[in-house]
Order: sequence, then structure tokens, then C-alpha cells
Amino acid sequence: MRLTGVLDRIAVCYLFAALIFLKTDWRRQAAIVAALLLAYWAILLFVPAPGFAAGDLSKEGSIASYLDRVVLGNHIWKGGDKIYDPEGILSTLGALATTLCGVLTGHYLRSRREAVEKVAAMFVAGAGCVIAGWPGTTGSRSTRLCGLAPTSSSRRGWRCNSWPPATG
Repeated sequence: MRLTGVLDRIAVCYLFAALIFLKTDWRRQAAIVAALLLAYWAILLFVPAPGFAAGDLSKEGSIASYLDRVVLGNHIWKGGDKIYDPEGILSTLGALATTLCGVLTGHYLRSRREAVEKVAAMFVAGAGCVIAGWPGTTGSRSTRLCGLAPTSSSRRGWRCNSWPPATG
């Protein structure tokens, strides 16, 4: 039986993101995103798994894989030859940061800025994530795509801040 999975990770990330949202303002949330990503990067780069060099990002040698093997034991993902778990413990830091990026995007969308400004800012933020090396995340892809969505919906006469789309 596998203890970690996609739905489990979503639940954990939403739980912590909801608590952070309720207890902090957007500035502190942005700082938490930065701290999570910095911590995750530093741990992966500077903490070696036993028998491997620091910064080894292979499936066998990364500290994230090692932690999954030690903590999860036989409950690790079978598709990876029980070497690593794609929804493992340490990688949840990055997933939580991505979830909080969605919270921050929600704050921005609720702001009183013009729709065109929101579209441009979201597109720039998504492109910035790609340039910074965060292209594989759902956060950067969805931010770029959401940056385009209000433009196409406003051409159809829908209001950008309503769901289901209202005309008018």
C-alpha cells in the first residue's frame, strides 16, 4: 500500500495553504513561497544522501529519494523500482510553494487593477518563472495561460471576474 499519492499531496498542500492564507497577509505568503523554494533548493543542493555527493539529483542519489526510501520504506511508489516517490516527502515543499502561488494569484485577481494590467502581470509572472527555471510547474504554465484567458473572454463580452462567465 502506497502512503503518498497525488490526491494525498493535493490535500496536504491545500491544508497548509489554507492555514497560511487564514493566518497571514499576502506579503508574508510571498515570503513563505520564497523561503520554501530556497529551503528546497538548498537541501537538494547541499545535503548529501549517504553514499552520494551533495547536489546529486539522480533518482538513486538525491536526498529527496533517500528520505522517501528511509521514511516510506515498502510504501514507496512501485513504478520507480522503489527508488523514489514522485509525490515524496521533501518534494512537497515545492508543491506547497506552487499552491501558495495560486493563492497569491487569487489575491492579485481580486485587486482593483484594470483587467489588462492583470493579464499583463500574470503573463510576465509566468514567463519569469520559465526564465528562472521553474517551467515544469503547473504554476508557471497556468499563470501564463490564465494571463491569456481574460483577454479571450473579454472579446466574447464576458466579464473577467465572474464565474460562470456573465455577459455585459
